[in-house]
Amino acid sequence: MSTTAALIAKTEAAAERVKGSVSAEIPQIQTPASSPLRLTDAQLDTIMKHAKPLHPRLRRAFVEHVAVALRGVEIGDGSLHRACVMVWRQMFDPPLETAHESKWSR
Repeated sequence: MSTTAALIAKTEAAAERVKGSVSAEIPQIQTPASSPLRLTDAQLDTIMKHAKPLHPRLRRAFVEHVAVALRGVEIGDGSLHRACVMVWRQMFDPPLETAHESKWSR
């Protein structure tokens, strides 16, 4: 299995774990499951800023998982940020080492 495929599989498994934890921490409201999220430009920008450090192939999955985590939740800036952080922590896989040398390590 390629590295990207493994990351995507890891991401999908993480999203299932995150879905329950986000729902437990954020107050729930009754909305149809298929209704679109109503986000301001600033809130959408917050989601995109959280997705930027992820691998480009994982960004779409990140946005989808945040949307799933916010389903049925009263969306405010705080609840959106908490959902983004929780999903990001599950999806971010830091590199084992960096390829470049710091100017301070000479």
